[in-house]
Amino acid sequence: MTSTPVRRRSTVSVVRGHEERVSRVFYEHDADGSGRLSRSQLRSALAALGALEEEGCDKFIDMLLSRAAVDYEGHVDGELTLLEFRSLFYAQRLKMVFDGIANASGLITEKELVFAFREVMAISEFEAKRMVELLGGRVDFEEFFRRFEFVPAVDLKRIAERWHHPSCEDYAIQVPPGLTMAQTVVVGGVSSIAARTVTAPFERLKIEAQTSSSPPGLIAEARRIARNEGPFRGLFLGHLLNCLRVFPNGAIGCSVFVGLLRREPQSTLSNPNLHELWRVSCAVASSTFVTTLTYPIDSLRTRWTVIGGGSESTFYVSPKTVGELFRLIIREEGFASLFRGLAPALYAVAPFVAVQQAAVDFARTYTVKHRMCDGENHNPALLVFVGAFAGVCAQTLAYPFEVVRRRMQLGASQTVATADPVPTRTWPALRQIVREQGVRGLYHGILPTYMMVVPSCAAGYAIALTMFDFFKTRNHVGEVGGRPPDLVAPPPL
Repeated sequence: MTSTPVRRRSTVSVVRGHEERVSRVFYEHDADGSGRLSRSQLRSALAALGALEEEGCDKFIDMLLSRAAVDYEGHVDGELTLLEFRSLFYAQRLKMVFDGIANASGLITEKELVFAFREVMAISEFEAKRMVELLGGRVDFEEFFRRFEFVPAVDLKRIAERWHHPSCEDYAIQVPPGLTMAQTVVVGGVSSIAARTVTAPFERLKIEAQTSSSPPGLIAEARRIARNEGPFRGLFLGHLLNCLRVFPNGAIGCSVFVGLLRREPQSTLSNPNLHELWRVSCAVASSTFVTTLTYPIDSLRTRWTVIGGGSESTFYVSPKTVGELFRLIIREEGFASLFRGLAPALYAVAPFVAVQQAAVDFARTYTVKHRMCDGENHNPALLVFVGAFAGVCAQTLAYPFEVVRRRMQLGASQTVATADPVPTRTWPALRQIVREQGVRGLYHGILPTYMMVVPSCAAGYAIALTMFDFFKTRNHVGEVGGRPPDLVAPPPL
C-alpha cells in the first residue's frame, strides 16, 4: 500500500494562524470588553490553549504576570492587555529556541538534544531518541512549533521539561490539547459506553455461548432470545451493568497508568530494555488494579445475563431484578462469591496487554516510517484498523481464560441451559472443559467476539472525535479538529 506524503503548510502561514488563534482566545475571554484579562480570565484563556500547568497553577500564573503584566513604572498590575498576552507566545522566541537546538539542516536529532539540554538536564541518547520519535521522527521547525507553540514564556528549560517529562501522550493515551483531564475522562467513558452499546447484542450472544456446553449457531440463538424475551430486552440484557463497569474502568485505569509512568526511575529511562519493561509493567499493574476493583459488577452482570432472561436457576427463588439477585447471592454464598473467577481474569491481563502493546507499537512504527501520519493527525480508518487488529490478536490469546472466568462466575446460579459447573481453580477448570468439550470448548463465543471488534472501535472513535470537538469549542479553542486520544485495543471483556 502506498502512502500519501503529509502536506505541510509554510512557516509563514503556521505563524500567522498561531497569532490569530492567540488573539481570538484573548477576545473570547475578555468578557467585559475592557481590553484586559484579569487573573481568572487569564487562567481560563490559558486552559483554552492547553497552556495551563495544573501543578503549581497559582505560582505559574504569578510568574507569567510578573513577566508580562508590568506597567511603565515596573509594577505588576495583575492584568494583561492583548499585546502583553501575545508576548507570552511570541513565535520568534520559539524560533530562537529551535535554532539553538537544530543542526545545520534545520532538523533536531537525538545528538542535538543531548548537547543542547546538557545545561538544563542530563539525558541519555536513548531518551533523546524516544523524545524525537514522539514528534514523528522528523523534527523540523513546523513540527517543533506545532507541539510547543502554546508553551508560555518559552525558553530552553521549559521546552526540555515539557518534552522530556513522561506523560500519557508518550504512551498512546493522552490528554488532548484544549481539554482538561476531567473532560478527557468523560470522553473516554462515554465513547466506551457507546462502543459497548453498539455491540451489546453480540455481547449477550457471546456470554450465552461461553456458558453453554453445546451452544447453537448465532442466528438460532438470537432468534430464541428474541422470541422468548423480546428483541430489545433480550439482546440488551445486562447492558446497564456493563456500562456501570466500563466507565470507571477507563477513568481509573488511565489515572493509575499515568501515575505509574510518571514515577519511572531514571535508571530505566536510560535503558531501552528496562524502559519497555517498565511501560508494560505499568499497563499490567493498572489493568490488574481496575479489573479487581470492578470485578463484582462484572460477575453480577454475567449471572444476570444468564438467569435474568427467565431460565430456571438452581436458586430456591428465581430473582426478578438485579437488586434481588445481588441480595440473594450475598445471602446464599457471601460477598466473596462475586470474586469467583478473578484468578483467570488476572492471568489474562499480562498476555493481553503484551500482545495489545506490541500490535499498537508495530502499527505506530509502521505509520511513522511510511509517512502515514505527521505526528498528530492520523487517518481515522487507520486508527480503527489498528484497534481492531490489536483487539483480535489479544482476544484470541486470552480468550480461554475468559471462558473459564464466565463459568466460574455462575457459581450457584447454574441454570438448566448452562454447562456443568467447573472447579473453582483455574487450571483444573481448563482441564475439565478440554476433557468434556475438547479444545473447541475454550473458544465458545469467539465468533461474536471477533464481530464486535470493528464496530466497537469505529463507534468509539466516532463518539470520541465528536465529543473532542465539542469540548474544544466549549473551551473556546479556536481550531476545532485534531484528534482524540489514540485508539487502542479494548480491554479484556
